[in-house]
Amino acid sequence: MTEHTVVVAELQTDLRPFSRLLWQRGIRHRIHEQAGRQVLSVAGDEEGRKVAALYREFEAGRVSAPVAGVATQSTRRSGSWRRWLQLAPVTLALLLGCVLGGLVIWLDIAPLYQQLTLLPWVSDGLSSLPGGQLSDTLGSGQWWRLWTPIFLHFGAIHLVFNGLWLWEFGRRIEVLQGHRRLLLLVVFVALGSNLTQYLVTGPTLFGGMSGVVCGLVGYCWGWSLVRPGRDFGMPRALYVVFLLMILAMWALGGVLMPFGFPAVADAAHIGGMVLGWLAGLALARWLPPSADGY
Repeated sequence: MTEHTVVVAELQTDLRPFSRLLWQRGIRHRIHEQAGRQVLSVAGDEEGRKVAALYREFEAGRVSAPVAGVATQSTRRSGSWRRWLQLAPVTLALLLGCVLGGLVIWLDIAPLYQQLTLLPWVSDGLSSLPGGQLSDTLGSGQWWRLWTPIFLHFGAIHLVFNGLWLWEFGRRIEVLQGHRRLLLLVVFVALGSNLTQYLVTGPTLFGGMSGVVCGLVGYCWGWSLVRPGRDFGMPRALYVVFLLMILAMWALGGVLMPFGFPAVADAAHIGGMVLGWLAGLALARWLPPSADGY
């Protein structure tokens, strides 16, 4: 589909509020530099006319930009599931995978969830847990195990927490920078966070999308540090809060477990966030401005 230029503005003009308005209305667009000026473009004539009219209203002060990260009533009305299925299919597919993985655990379908852990399950005569060597697992062709633990969720709170943050960060990356960018990022962070957890704790039972979520948070953070004008509409303080939360869980994990709190895959969280942060820094530095996705 042909890309149409809708807005041309001076470099000092802050288009972020208008970009946030478009994003929250589910309108995919791109802002890039051309001949020393900012250019906002969209795909399609009809979308272009709609955005041009909206920009005139915005400039006249008749339409205001929502606060970053806050969904307005008009956003909720326009953000139908059909619209989001077009804009964020990868994010929705990942959410569906998390739900199915949670159901497999809840329904105790052992033959299935034992195929989704990093290592195959082995029995010592009394109990059965993931075990063996990762090299043997990969040597037998079970490569899918490097990624599938991200779909396993051990309880409703685990699933809801990861699902909400995956939706919040995953859809922003996907809408602004494309389906392929998000998919490759998830593949990279999932692999790295799962392997980090294995290297730190060995053959233990772990799972969940939280390592990937931390990676998405780290990616947005790293990207915004290099290109502060392209911050995904998230407040910087949220990144710091996320980091402090991860470190707090790591520091208090051993203290809280005797009181019934479940074990937390701290290595996957930290590894995922570091990998995402590095990916955000690297891509923001190396990719051309047209890759911003705005």
